[in-house]
Amino acid sequence: MSRIIRVTMFGICSSAIAVSAGCNQDVTREDLSDARQEVIEERQETQVARQDAQEEINEERNETEAERQKVMRPNFDELNEEQRETQEAREEANEAIAEEEQETREAEQEANQIEAKLKAQQSRDAYLKQAQAQVHEAELRIEALEEKADNLEGAAKDAIEVQIEELHDHQERLQEEIDDMKSVDALKWQSKQAEVETAKQALAKELAETK
Repeated sequence: MSRIIRVTMFGICSSAIAVSAGCNQDVTREDLSDARQEVIEERQETQVARQDAQEEINEERNETEAERQKVMRPNFDELNEEQRETQEAREEANEAIAEEEQETREAEQEANQIEAKLKAQQSRDAYLKQAQAQVHEAELRIEALEEKADNLEGAAKDAIEVQIEELHDHQERLQEEIDDMKSVDALKWQSKQAEVETAKQALAKELAETK
């Protein structure tokens, strides 16, 4: 088996990216680091393929030239065979290099996609942190109103319980929208932003009315 074929087979076996998570799963900085390392390795393998290819072609050229330089009448069959082998070596080299370059491009694309997803997650999480804080604020307000209602009777107590129910409904709605945003692919989180924002505003209004 020639060097070119061995390099090609090695490149194919080693080119798989470790990240195989579904599109709606979060990625980590470690995933990005692994993907970038894969790009480096693929580039190194491409360089090795180029070097081995050149060595293979040079070797075949030397053998062809040796046939030309024989003192005695050359064996044209051998000369033609050497020329054919040189051409085959050149074709194998080009194929091996093309495969390594394709694997490198795929590794770079994978790394870029992971980086984009990681940035999208960071933006989404920063946005959701504020929304989640509003949910927590509502929880504390509900607890305070419940304590207040325990010390009241009649219409006053009923009015507080209505406020609690309204606040609880808006709180649950916002939490549902937050969970829904988390369930979609991080790259598409902004497609759910309008719903979360509407729920945030409704809850904020309810919180203001229960002060």
